[in-house]
Amino acid sequence: MKLIRALIPIAMSLCMVGCNNAGKSSPVKSMEVLFPTRNNYTETYNFRYDSEGRLTLVERCTVAEGSKHTTSWKYSYDSQSLKAAAEVKAWNKTRRAEVLFQDDLSHMVSFTIGEEPDADPATGIAFLGQTWEGSYTDGRLARSLFADFTSDGVDAGKLTWESDLLLKYEGSDPSVFEEIKDIEYNDTPNPFDKVDPAIYLLGIGNFFWQGLAGPRPASLIGAYTHVASDPWVEDISMDHVVLAYETAPGGRITRIVQTVNGQTEKIVTISY
Repeated sequence: MKLIRALIPIAMSLCMVGCNNAGKSSPVKSMEVLFPTRNNYTETYNFRYDSEGRLTLVERCTVAEGSKHTTSWKYSYDSQSLKAAAEVKAWNKTRRAEVLFQDDLSHMVSFTIGEEPDADPATGIAFLGQTWEGSYTDGRLARSLFADFTSDGVDAGKLTWESDLLLKYEGSDPSVFEEIKDIEYNDTPNPFDKVDPAIYLLGIGNFFWQGLAGPRPASLIGAYTHVASDPWVEDISMDHVVLAYETAPGGRITRIVQTVNGQTEKIVTISY
């Protein structure tokens, strides 16, 4: 595993390092994601937390060619039973989920939406439920499994750690295998304690980057290799991905630019 220093712009001053060493930054309140290669498409996320800093609301809004769609996840926690109730709103439909945690309220082990016996009158499709399950090694997410029973889609993930740094991620669904490897880290501590926009850009899974499934890498990721392949054939793509960080005068990261093979892929603007 490599450490790199050059990818954080000069604008990230010594104050940034000092502020990070003093503690984590304030929780992320919102982020806007631009896709320069996809015209007329944006994503916006808004987050809310309770008095104990636990994530209570994730609202995701996508705009594609002028058409707007909003999905939200709302959480209410029960510390005594290590459970949470979740309300998921999508496509004018509200569904309730049960959330279980392992030993605190930041290590989710399951997220379950139950089966609906009646088909949707508009589509004629019956919803057969969804589930996400996670397992941990030394307090860090090691495996995850997501199943959507309506589409018979299954996504599995394996995370390999070296101390407090992510070494490799391997993910698969019925048609594609992906691998994130050769991860290079900056020598700057990761300031994101709750929602982590940098880990969002890895595309590993919602619960992980939102801080519900254990800690993220202790340092900021600067670059990595992403491989996608067909399980039965060969590599579909092998991309070199770089994350560059920009900060405000106070030292907070306010913008992350993701480039893939030298071309800007995503730009995340962060508000606190």
